[in-house]
Amino acid sequence: MKEITLKTKVRKEIGKEAVKRLRKEGWIPAILYGHGEETFPIAVEESSLHLVHESSILSMEMDGGSHRKTLVKEIQRDFITDEVLHLDFQLIHEHEKITVEVPIVLEGHAVGVKDEGGTLEHFLRTVQIHCLPAEIPQEFRLDVSSLKIGDAYHVRDLAMQNPNLDIEEDPEQTILTITPPKVEAVAPVAEEGEEVEEKEPEVIGKEEEEEKEKEKKEGEEKG
Repeated sequence: MKEITLKTKVRKEIGKEAVKRLRKEGWIPAILYGHGEETFPIAVEESSLHLVHESSILSMEMDGGSHRKTLVKEIQRDFITDEVLHLDFQLIHEHEKITVEVPIVLEGHAVGVKDEGGTLEHFLRTVQIHCLPAEIPQEFRLDVSSLKIGDAYHVRDLAMQNPNLDIEEDPEQTILTITPPKVEAVAPVAEEGEEVEEKEPEVIGKEEEEEKEKEKKEGEEKG
């Protein structure tokens, strides 16, 4: 996984007013923690946030020029503006395994979609893995080109392609599948020779009117 360097500083003040001042100065509040180490508040340069993604490994430049290797554990965003509100970082060590989420990226165009009219349904877009920091892949790539209707990829297939990684998902869980095209319902058609009896409203009204006129004339003749 690609490593980047992020400039940070220790926050000496906390609270809403302190956070407002930080933001005006171009910094975003964050927290840094690790196993058996002190947890403390920090601030991250806002201009560097485009480099930061969840589960990415960073070299964090601290006050005084020291560097610490960290993992981005969580990025909190405003659900309306998507603005970054807060970040969580975990200190990591070269020989200590960690659990991270890695995205699944699809390649190619499935035969079952482009030639057979099926639909590709993608259920699992990330998987959790447990490994050393140096072994974390940027992403898992799956080639779907040869998949036909009814074919699928499962977590077990991903594990077979990456035997050195501990994938912490159900092996039988479906990552994606190619489903057949939907068949539209067709209205029932009358069998040959079957007749449908219909009467026009105008004809029925005319017959009743003629019958009444006839009865009227007969009454006048009798009178």
